[in-house]
Amino acid sequence: MCNASLESALHAIKNCPKLKPIFSLSGLPQVIVDWEGISCLDWLKSTLPKLNREGFDLFLMLLWNVWNRRNKWINNTELQPDINVILKAWNLLSEFKQVSNLFACLSRETPPRRIRKWCKLAQGLIKINVDGAFYHKSHKVDIGVVVRDSNGMALGGMTTQIDPPDTVESTEAYAFTQAIRLLPRMDGTKC
Repeated sequence: MCNASLESALHAIKNCPKLKPIFSLSGLPQVIVDWEGISCLDWLKSTLPKLNREGFDLFLMLLWNVWNRRNKWINNTELQPDINVILKAWNLLSEFKQVSNLFACLSRETPPRRIRKWCKLAQGLIKINVDGAFYHKSHKVDIGVVVRDSNGMALGGMTTQIDPPDTVESTEAYAFTQAIRLLPRMDGTKC
């Protein structure tokens, strides 16, 4: 943006002279705006303790918008005004907080789910997992089968694409039948 001969990542998101007004107008503490160093990571590390959580979130949104503005400009789009970069960062942060609050409310209203985890099977047994996936745009259905031993190691499996069935249940049933057909290849193991 400033026609520097060498543009490092730090230059692209902080040191370019065209960016100083954005950081100054954004309300960031001057110590962050004036920071000098050699890497983006060092700048982030030095900034984190100087801001509260919301301030650091805004700082990250600002960096993201600076980067987007740069990329749009490189791809022959008009250079976004400095104030718009700042306003967009504020708006994104506001939207993020609203969605986060919504999810926090929803998670408090739903009962806690029981955590499922894999339990080791008795020696010599196998476990078969089947699933189906629908692709609405292409009207295709894929099914998959995975067979594991008592240590969780994969013994075999398969995937295939089928004609769309009438229901989810019929897809699962087809996947299950494919798993049963795979069993004779499993060399005497028990389900």
